[in-house]
This record gives sequence, structure tokens and C-alpha cells, in this order.
Amino acid sequence: MERGNAFAPAYEHGTGYGAMQGMDDHMELLTLDKNARRRLNRSALAQAMLLPCCIFTGMLALLSFSLSREHQGLADFVIACAFLVALAFALKAGYTWLFPRDGARGPHREPTWFLFLAATCLVAWLAGVALGRENYSSRMQPYYNMISMGMASNVDPADIPATQYMDASRIIFKEGSNVSEKLSLGYKDTNTYCVAPIIGNSSGTNLHSYDFWAVGINCCHPIQPAAFWCSRADLSDPLTHAGLRWMSSAQIPYFRLAIEQAEAEYGYRASNPMLLTWTTDPDADVEALRVAGIAFVVKCSVVYAIIQALLIAGFMTIHVPTGLRPLEKMKSLLA
Repeated sequence: MERGNAFAPAYEHGTGYGAMQGMDDHMELLTLDKNARRRLNRSALAQAMLLPCCIFTGMLALLSFSLSREHQGLADFVIACAFLVALAFALKAGYTWLFPRDGARGPHREPTWFLFLAATCLVAWLAGVALGRENYSSRMQPYYNMISMGMASNVDPADIPATQYMDASRIIFKEGSNVSEKLSLGYKDTNTYCVAPIIGNSSGTNLHSYDFWAVGINCCHPIQPAAFWCSRADLSDPLTHAGLRWMSSAQIPYFRLAIEQAEAEYGYRASNPMLLTWTTDPDADVEALRVAGIAFVVKCSVVYAIIQALLIAGFMTIHVPTGLRPLEKMKSLLA
């Protein structure tokens, strides 16, 4: 008895070769589709990582430095374009949801990166704009204001009125100048706003008017006995005899109230008070603001990149089949 051939009927009807050829073609298409899908997923990964990070860092850097103020029209255009990128992905996500390529709708649709990109790009835009404005107002704006003003050297605290130095942001007093702790006082309103007159080596506390004032927040005793330690250096250090202009306008009214109280308490006058942070090297303090602003941009960009990478990993993990072993999951993520 002749042994049967499982493929004999197919060859006898002339369809075996065509069927095998069709199977080969189908397998080739599957291989091509798998390779294309792998390339697409890797491309999507790169987009999901780089695009939101670029938007965040771009907005943060743009709004942190003077370019956004010197060329406001250009800055507004760039900010609007970055927002439109997020909006474009949101529209694409909606279109893919409503008209999927496989004809499925709702929860049966294929997972897509468009919604993820839309959400992360929008978050990147919002975070970059908010942090950029905060960095500019707290670090870079004081830096730009101070370097745009002059510097006065060898100033005698008795040389009043202080209005003749209104164009100076950094003042180097004569050697021997110091802060009079015993004439200090604080005004308390949630925080304690501390003030103390700056006196010269020769004039001492014999003046009837003081225009140069060392100030600070929460660094003194608001009542007697007087104690004042508002300084970026040791108050007793003879090398410390300089002041950095206090530029934050929000606290200035409280310092003026403290000075008025000091006038009433000690009987002297302050006709044109100039508020200063007592320091050793005001130029170094100004440069520190610029360095802090740049460091803020770098640190925030690194942290955001790490967060974005974690979000991508979490999003991908959600969309892989359940029940796979860790190695199989990793292969599925890159497949």
C-alpha cells in the first residue's frame, strides 16, 4: 500500500505550489511589517523623549534670560509655536481615536503615542513657561538690574544724602565702616523686617541722620536688647564694608516702617534711606545670581528629562500584553 502524502491532494489539484508561495509571501509581509513596526516604535520613543524635553528646556531658557524682554515679539512667536505643537498632537490623537486605521473605535483602538505626546508636550510647555518666569523674576532680573547700574567706591556713610548714589547698585564704603547693631530695630508683620544704620569709623553714632541702612528679614531681635545679624559675612570682619542694593520692591515698604520705628525709638532721622545687604564682595554676589539662574535651567532640564523617561516607561508598560515575563516584556516594548 502506498504511503499517503499529506500534500498530495494539493499538488494533484495544482494548488500546492501556489499555496506554499502565498504562505511565503505572507510570512515575508509579516516580517516586513514587524521590522516597520520596530522602526516606528523606536522613532516614536525618540519623539516622546526629545520633543517634550526640547519644549520644556526651550521655554525655560527663553523666559529665564533677557532675550524674551529684548525681543518680546520673537519670544511670543516661539512660545505660541511650541503651544501649537502640543495642540497639533492633541488634534491628531482625536482624529486617530475617531478614525482608527484598523476600523476599531473606543477601547478597541490600537494604542497610540499621539495622546501621550499631546499631554506631555502641553505639560512641558506649561512647566517651562511657569519656571522660566519664576527664574527670571527671582534670579536673572535682579542680576540684570544690578549690572545695569553703577558701582561707588570709598563712600563715607556720613556723606549724605544717599540720593547722590541712586544710580549705584554696589557700594564699597571706607575701611572701618560697619553696621551699628545697638541702633538696630525690627518691624514684625509675620516676618521680622530688620534695619540697622551703617556708620563710619570717624563719625560713629554721633550723626543725627543716617541714609545708608543694612537690612534683612528674620535676622534681628525686633525689641530691646538690640541684636542684628543680617549679613552675608561676619559683621565683625574688618574686611566687610560693602553693600548690595536691596532690589525686591515687595519688602521695601516694610523696611521703611521699621526705619520709622527706629527714628521714633532712637531719635535720629533717615531722610533718604538706601537699603543695602551688608556683604564683603558685592560683585561676587551679583555674579552668583547669574550662576544660580543658569544652574536652575540646567537642573530643571535634567530633572524633567528623568521624569519624562519614567513616564514613557510607565506608558509603554501599560500597553504591553499581560502575563509576559520581564524579558518578554522588554522584547515586546521594542517590537
